Amino acid sequence: MDALAGLLAGPRARGAFLLRSVFEPPWSVRIQDEAPLTVLAPVRGEVWVIPAQDAAVLLRPGDLAIARGPQPYPYERVDRGAQALRAATSLRVAYVGGSSKGNLDFEVALDDRGDCTGRVDLAGRGSFEFVKAADRRWIRPSPEYWSYLARRQSGGAVPENAAGRYLAVHAGSQVAAGFESMCDLDRLRTRFGSLSSGLGTLTEAGTETVAGVRAVKYHSAGAEEKDIYLAADGTPYPVKVETLSGTDRGTVWFSAFDRPVTPTAPPADQVLDGAKANVPGIS
Repeated sequence: MDALAGLLAGPRARGAFLLRSVFEPPWSVRIQDEAPLTVLAPVRGEVWVIPAQDAAVLLRPGDLAIARGPQPYPYERVDRGAQALRAATSLRVAYVGGSSKGNLDFEVALDDRGDCTGRVDLAGRGSFEFVKAADRRWIRPSPEYWSYLARRQSGGAVPENAAGRYLAVHAGSQVAAGFESMCDLDRLRTRFGSLSSGLGTLTEAGTETVAGVRAVKYHSAGAEEKDIYLAADGTPYPVKVETLSGTDRGTVWFSAFDRPVTPTAPPADQVLDGAKANVPGIS
């Protein structure tokens, strides 16, 4: 009797079978056949085995894992959330935390056509709302941000009747380049769609309600320490990711997956021409 046969005979396993699977990353599989005992042996590559309750285990060729049932053991539920994010055609994202330019607070609703609407709050410089519809762009600065723009000019001043009005942003300007970054859904999906990379030890940490959504919390102790919240019901969309270590500590919220984004152009009498107003970075 060889070692494997002895292992199966000990608990009186019956009806055992061998299943060989070949996957190309990224992939994930949720096993829920309720088998009382399963033996896992990777031949090539690396595999994270993530039980429903216990810490994740990394397997490499030569390793052997035994899963005791009948509870299901998910392979990378977090990866399913990442895949759902990468497949989104539109969504709303909010972020509060650090950035290369200091503390940042922003919210944006955007879609795969490049349309978007939102706001940005820059610590110490004020805030502004922004709208992009097709190839037209506007921002509406707060009084503090108007003052910041004026200070960037040599002896500049806030334009008359500027309060509460929008600035039309010309294509090719510095601010227009910022729009392309903020309203680029592909860029955002690439950045946050890698949730399942570098997870390290992943532990399920209960269920919480996040912005009205029941979510399962996972704690990741990898290169960065973070808490990942996935929708508990239906598609496991990510609803919140909190980065707890590193230089980019902060919290990002996701919502409104695949809901239409309908930016509205501001009334013409509420718009100033950025070039005529001599606002830096607008023309």
